[in-house]
Amino acid sequence: MKRVCKSTSPPKSLRRYTRRHPNAEWDYMRRDNADNGSRAAKDCLVLTTKDQHNICAYCEKKISADSDDNAGKTPRGQVEHFHQKSAVSDGNNLHLDWKNMLAVCDGGRLPSVDNKVQHQRPSELSCDQHKNQVIQQGQIPDSCHGYILNPLTMPSFPNIFTLNKSNGHIIPDVTACKKVQSFLKPNEYRSAEELVQKTIDVLNLNCNRLTRIRLLIIKDIERTKEFLRQRQTPKQEMLKSLQRKYFKDQWPEFFTAKRCCLGEIAEAYLREINYIC
Repeated sequence: MKRVCKSTSPPKSLRRYTRRHPNAEWDYMRRDNADNGSRAAKDCLVLTTKDQHNICAYCEKKISADSDDNAGKTPRGQVEHFHQKSAVSDGNNLHLDWKNMLAVCDGGRLPSVDNKVQHQRPSELSCDQHKNQVIQQGQIPDSCHGYILNPLTMPSFPNIFTLNKSNGHIIPDVTACKKVQSFLKPNEYRSAEELVQKTIDVLNLNCNRLTRIRLLIIKDIERTKEFLRQRQTPKQEMLKSLQRKYFKDQWPEFFTAKRCCLGEIAEAYLREINYIC
């Protein structure tokens, strides 16, 4: 999970629809072909996906705004409302609030694209699919305010996650969490570390479906490092080679796992390019 920077201005189609139907619900707009509501919903998905560089706001799996993208190999994303649409807001219609929208994957709800295997439920659900279940069970309130990290407000530095290389689990970085303790707000828990852990739990970011992929990433990075060491690659050249391979896309799928695995190599590169999100 990484910080997300949204376009300041929402799609024109959403602005037009909101002016005409300020109290409309998302599903109503999405089905409203007569007044271009369906166009507005599609534009929201396209722009949020573009803002996030085609990765899910929670688990960072690659997504597309087009179901026909890449011959169906890239799963189509969907619009997620960070604060539940049913949550109470100060005069805001959370259904159509641009600042409340993120692009996410299917959260394990659909069979995998590559082998069409249906994921086990509920243990393999993640992201908004698991979050919605947690909310429905009354474990956190509808608004989520202060109960999980919001990708729009979480820090870019330091990296508040670390990676357990033995099992592929994302976990809180205790030292980094202490550094951001005073400004990681709102926070309904005793510490920043607990907020980060609750976020991981609520979004089920350590389900087997995701940890298996992280283990493959870890294995690939370690294999690449060993290959470069065997070739006696000079240190600076080795650093650049790893940066080019794993951060050639802005931003790559499973960005945080790669950032954690590369450690200072990644941090040096991100500082060099003035990384924000």
